[in-house]
Amino acid sequence: MKKLVSLTFVFLPLVATVGCSSSDEATPDQAMSDTTMVAQTTDTTAPASDTMMPVENVVIDVRTTAEFAEGHLDGAVNLDLEGGVFEQQFMSLGKDGTYSIYCRSGRRSAVAVQMMKDAGYTYVIDLGGLEEAQEATGLEIVK
Repeated sequence: MKKLVSLTFVFLPLVATVGCSSSDEATPDQAMSDTTMVAQTTDTTAPASDTMMPVENVVIDVRTTAEFAEGHLDGAVNLDLEGGVFEQQFMSLGKDGTYSIYCRSGRRSAVAVQMMKDAGYTYVIDLGGLEEAQEATGLEIVK
C-alpha cells in the first residue's frame, strides 16, 4: 500500500505536466526530466519469518553449568541440554512464550529448538553460538 501511495505521488506530477502541455513536442528539458525521473520506494513492512515474535522473550543458554559460569548473556536462564533434565525443565515453561536459545557453537541450540518445537512451542528461535547470540540480541556477556 505504501508503495502505491509513493508511486502515485511520483507519477501524478508527471501526468499533470505532460497532460497539461499546450505543445505536442517535448522540449529537450522535458525529455530529459521525463527520462531521469526515478521512483524510489521503501518497503516498511516487516518480513514474515519465524523470528517475528511477541515482545516478551526468554533467553535460554543450553550449555553446561560450568560453561554458563564462564560467561553468558545477561539475563539468560541456564537449562543444560546434556544434563538429563532439559526436557523436564523446558516443559515447565509456557508454550505461548518466546524463547531464544543459544549454546557454544550452535549444535546444542539447534537440538534444543527442535525438541521444543516438537513439543508444541510456537516461538522458539535458534540464536546459534554465544557470540552470534550476543550480536543478535545486543545483550552483554556477563559472568
